[in-house]
Amino acid sequence: MIKNSKLSDREFLSVAIPFMISTMTQPLLGAVDTAIAGRLPSADYIAAIAVGATIFNTLYWLFGFLRVSTTAFSAQAMGKNSKEDISLAMYRPIIMAIGVALVFLIFQYFIFNGAMWLISPSKEVAQNISVYFYLVIWGAPFVLSNYVILGWLMGQRLIRYSMTMQISGNVINALLSVIFAIYFNMGILGIAIGTLTAQIISTIMGIFFVIQTKALMKVSLKGILEKKAWLETLKVNEYLMKRTACLLIHNNIFIAVGARFGTTILAVNGVLFQLNSIVSYSFDGFANASSIFAGKSKGTDDLELLDETIKKSKKWMLVLCGFIIVVYTLLQNQMFTWFTSLDEVLKVLQHYKYWLYVFPVVAGMGLVLYGIYTGTANTKVVFKSTFYGLIGFLIVTGLTLSWFKNHGLWMGVMTFYGIRSLVLINGLPQLVSLKKYIQTQ
Repeated sequence: MIKNSKLSDREFLSVAIPFMISTMTQPLLGAVDTAIAGRLPSADYIAAIAVGATIFNTLYWLFGFLRVSTTAFSAQAMGKNSKEDISLAMYRPIIMAIGVALVFLIFQYFIFNGAMWLISPSKEVAQNISVYFYLVIWGAPFVLSNYVILGWLMGQRLIRYSMTMQISGNVINALLSVIFAIYFNMGILGIAIGTLTAQIISTIMGIFFVIQTKALMKVSLKGILEKKAWLETLKVNEYLMKRTACLLIHNNIFIAVGARFGTTILAVNGVLFQLNSIVSYSFDGFANASSIFAGKSKGTDDLELLDETIKKSKKWMLVLCGFIIVVYTLLQNQMFTWFTSLDEVLKVLQHYKYWLYVFPVVAGMGLVLYGIYTGTANTKVVFKSTFYGLIGFLIVTGLTLSWFKNHGLWMGVMTFYGIRSLVLINGLPQLVSLKKYIQTQ
């Protein structure tokens, strides 16, 4: 295979920045939903959106490996220049996505009641959550299919298509949510209608883009269902699913514990969570680029390209971290008013805003290096980093919560992300030094 180990900053950023812009539209969408709810007459609405989003994050993030692993397999297939492998990188995960979505729809009532038992929101908040949940749940087949389609497009470095798909879908979502919730005075139901409609449109758009590539070929059913390939796929996804399960346990405990401090704190944590999500997804754009180049290095057996990818990932993560801190410093007096006009929520937010500065520092490296490990299908380390982070979160939260209340909860959150970063950093020397690693996978 032809190797091209050189990776310039320009080439890395030409992939990373478009991905960063497109991936950031996802949390921006949640931020818009939160901002819309913040214009409604009670903090109950913000709390309902925060909890409702957490439920769907729990469902979808658990199967977020559909996008991550599809990106990796698609990039590896592109590195091999195998049209059959490129096609299979789409067909196999699509089958899995549709199967999982059907399970969600069949068991939707059990999912909702289980979430309400775990989080125990107030009666008013629970009522608003139910309106949102029982409509948006029908978007499951579209959301999970979108994961696969988007992952495949990213792996093929079809940046324009992936950007258009994500940005258009999320802009449509935001616009429709504003129209239905505010203009037509439909409240939470309007936000739900906008979300579901946009998910359907985004999927249709993604299918159109895949057809336009003309990269897929007919593959026999026997080839799609090949046992060895499915076992390899499941092995990679097993650790990603375990990793996501740990992440979701962390997120749900965070929401559930915050709910014990009342609706205002739940709303405050919801706003902070949305801001941290925007930061996380901005780093995720760099992780996507890292995953593509790392996947290519594996497909072409090019260890030097992997080393260059790691160096560029670290460098630009630090630059992005500094940029985020500067933005927070300049906009700290305005950004909370974008989410809510409620004085009680704005006042309490001032006591917790400093955690926004800590988050990119402790979480950034782990969020970016994650792409290196997924791109080379070395997902066991990814799971370990998240598992150790979860243990740290539980210990620190348990020790500090009674003394520092909600601040203790945020100490636990930062511990979680800090440990993830340290474990992934620690694993890099071994990943690069074992030259047989890429060649034998």
